[in-house]
Amino acid sequence: MSAAFIRPLLPALLAAALFSIVPSANAQGLYCDSLTAAPNIVRAEGRAEYVGDITIRCRAVTDGVSTTPGTNVPQLNVHVSIPGTTITSRTIASGYNEALLMIDEPGQPLRSAPLLYCGQSGNDTGPSGDGICATIAPSSPSKTYDGTGGTNTAQYAGGNDNASCVSTTYGCGRPNIFQGRPDGPNGVVFPFVPFDPPAAGQVRTIRITNIRIDATKFNPSTFPQIQAVVLVDGPASVTLALDTTVVATVLKGMGATSITPDNGFLACVSEPNGTHVQSATITVNEGFRSAWRPKNVVQSVANYSGTQNLSSWLASVSQFTYNGTTSSYGSGDLSQNISDYRYFSESGFMSTAFGTEHGINNAGKADFGTRIAIPIPFLWPGVSVSLPTLVKLSDGISNTGVMVMTAYQSTGNGAYTPVNGATFTVPSNGATVIYEVLFTNPGSIEHATIVPTITYTAPVPDTFAVATVSPATFAPRWPFYTPATEADGIPRFNETSGNAQSLSAIPACRATLSGVVTSKTGPQNARVWGVEISNSGNIPATGTTLDSFVLTQTFGPACSPVVSTSLPAGAGTIAPGSSGIANVTINFSGCNTTARFRLAAAFSANSGAATGQFVLTNQFR
Repeated sequence: MSAAFIRPLLPALLAAALFSIVPSANAQGLYCDSLTAAPNIVRAEGRAEYVGDITIRCRAVTDGVSTTPGTNVPQLNVHVSIPGTTITSRTIASGYNEALLMIDEPGQPLRSAPLLYCGQSGNDTGPSGDGICATIAPSSPSKTYDGTGGTNTAQYAGGNDNASCVSTTYGCGRPNIFQGRPDGPNGVVFPFVPFDPPAAGQVRTIRITNIRIDATKFNPSTFPQIQAVVLVDGPASVTLALDTTVVATVLKGMGATSITPDNGFLACVSEPNGTHVQSATITVNEGFRSAWRPKNVVQSVANYSGTQNLSSWLASVSQFTYNGTTSSYGSGDLSQNISDYRYFSESGFMSTAFGTEHGINNAGKADFGTRIAIPIPFLWPGVSVSLPTLVKLSDGISNTGVMVMTAYQSTGNGAYTPVNGATFTVPSNGATVIYEVLFTNPGSIEHATIVPTITYTAPVPDTFAVATVSPATFAPRWPFYTPATEADGIPRFNETSGNAQSLSAIPACRATLSGVVTSKTGPQNARVWGVEISNSGNIPATGTTLDSFVLTQTFGPACSPVVSTSLPAGAGTIAPGSSGIANVTINFSGCNTTARFRLAAAFSANSGAATGQFVLTNQFR
């Protein structure tokens, strides 16, 4: 088609915010406005985030606006631009992306019009180029976009609306879906769309969907609102000028990762040992409601609490209530083809009934559900960490969904391939594990608590043995310095950064001894001093003994106290956090009451592996 109709928007248009109509002589009485029914919240980390659908509604207030029956419906070009970022809708064929323009909400339950895309019934290569459809105006403008295929209106006034036509004939059928094409880095254009104004008092709706953007261009801390600029031009008798409307708000999709370490291990005791209850947890938090999503509605249908078919799911009030047990991926994709319905999946508007013309069968499809990557960069030699392959999601009250560990390719992409077994053991050199979300409740802010199992055979080296975990991030992901490529799939993200945290600290086994004199009893010639030896270590102090007890006079008339207790003196086995007493009998005969002494004592346990000593000054007898 002519390049004049597929061109980037002028910079001046990008700054405008006024929507107006420029009527022609036969378009008087047609009023149009534009709005986005519900702007999406997009993830600040996302490089292919769906914005909200754009709708343009036109209403005729007088007769004589619609196209004369039996004549060609005039065509127009619809341009959409998202300033400040790039449009990243999937390329589905050379010169085509997945963005779709629909007229009069086809496929909705309350409408009888089926979906019919340009080229599905009738040749879409005509005078204006490839992928361009013509529509012959029927007897009533209410039929112009009724999705009739294989028929058209005979080309004369008052002709038969159901005249048969050969499917290879240009202008055969009345399509209501038209494909988009790239229009510069931040634009998409729908060229030569037949536009027939509605009858008096009626409304014609244009809906634009499946526009994805790179949301990493915006700073979520300022809660930016993303705007779309719409320009309509071309040979149609009605020319719409410009519209600017909010289509999305940017928030962080991934909340903080909370690590609860378990430091209750002992390097001399193998794990699991049957007595220590491991308590380490990794908790991943959703940034906002609906930030985590399954790939397609088929996963929601397969795991909700009702009858597992799409029609029942659509009618259910419990469609986002998890059944609490299953983790099914379903079979294939289900159509998400109700135009104004929110399925809360990574996929957009799509139909499994679409053919392959210009790749439209791939429009709206995601490659996987939300994937959450947990990097475990470091394991101490001899220590292994196992993670569960299935993790339930929670809103803090009940289980609201489920995610399953999947195998993946280099950046976290690749087909969903659940990891076998109930647990996965992280390789000794560390790894990143990836979970894919299969079911969520978009009305709740959810979290996933992953409970690892730490294993090692004692003894491990006489130092702290640790495992570290980095903050969770979305996948597929790229470091900030690496450009994203569409080949890695949808959705895709920027990698978030953060410092690794300790999942466990495994101290060496030690009894740590300290001592003090806590009692002095008995007569002068058989004075008993009680030496309390405490164990602040993590293992028992076995066979604890007081090994030396030396008194040195520091004040008063000279005297010579005699220690009559044979050393070493036993204090028994002292448990961690406990203490034992070693009693020492001393003969202070001949020592004045004013005499002062310095005491130096030493003690040991565990065959000399644990030792300690203390010095006390200014001691009375």
